[in-house]
Amino acid sequence: MKKLIICLIVLSSLLTPSFAAEKTLTILHTNDVHGNLLPRDYKGADGFVLTSAGGMAMRATMIREARASTKGPVIYLDAGDIFLGDSHSPFMGVPEFECMSAMGVDAAVLGNHDFQASEGTESQAMLADLIDNAAFPVLCGNVSDPSGRLKPKPYVIIRKDGLRIGVFGVTAKRTEEYPQCAGLVFDDPIETTEKIIGEMRGKYDFLIALTHVSYGVDAVLAIRFPEIDVIVGGDSHTWLRSPRKFTSHKRQYEPEETGGTLCVQDGEFGVCLGRLDMVLTDIGGRYRVKSYSGKLVPVRDVRPDPSINEILRKYIKE
Repeated sequence: MKKLIICLIVLSSLLTPSFAAEKTLTILHTNDVHGNLLPRDYKGADGFVLTSAGGMAMRATMIREARASTKGPVIYLDAGDIFLGDSHSPFMGVPEFECMSAMGVDAAVLGNHDFQASEGTESQAMLADLIDNAAFPVLCGNVSDPSGRLKPKPYVIIRKDGLRIGVFGVTAKRTEEYPQCAGLVFDDPIETTEKIIGEMRGKYDFLIALTHVSYGVDAVLAIRFPEIDVIVGGDSHTWLRSPRKFTSHKRQYEPEETGGTLCVQDGEFGVCLGRLDMVLTDIGGRYRVKSYSGKLVPVRDVRPDPSINEILRKYIKE
């Protein structure tokens, strides 16, 4: 009988996720890059100016160096509007997705303009091909295609350092108004969030919402769904130079300084790379944010990644 009890205890320990007292996690993030494949000069409405900043190749270098120099796990997420089928990116998303696959994106959500690869509904098949060929999960839980051709994932579980990081994606409902989206069904992102969180419950130790719904809706999600630890947002091109923290009375079991939902967003056009460093602690059987720091780092003054440049040369003349 004693041997049976010991075996059951050992088996239970193998099946139950392993929790250390604390872990670290770093999120690198971009949004609304809009097909800016190369460095550019940038001047924001608030007087924020950058010269020769951004571009896929320099961003790839910064991501690689961050992964190499950071002690804990690092994930890179993109919050949509990867490309736009006009003069910003005449390649219909192909080099963008190829570069992102090469630089090791952990997950991306579809933005409203990612459905506009062309002027007609053929853009749906073009986007489906990009998703099928991507080396990273492409998320969008509130869109469905009755034909079954367009199949972004609602969520993904990323496993790093014994941590199950749940990431789900939603995009702006107004996308359904585009002629390219005829026949597609877009559900309300807030209602979809509630549904997806229910489906994911028990599958993650830490929960990230990857959204393309604007900062205002992100704030609603943060207040309404305290289960979300971090919202990596896009769509409104908001420059959140430091994370915004939302707290809820529903988290009374947590210490005052722990928990809350952090919102981050990286402005636009990929001229900066967002970075969020967190210390996580085990509370109530899963990890919550104990402490954090975040910033937007200008993408410049680094050597461009030669492998990404090689990809770009297939599409862009010197």
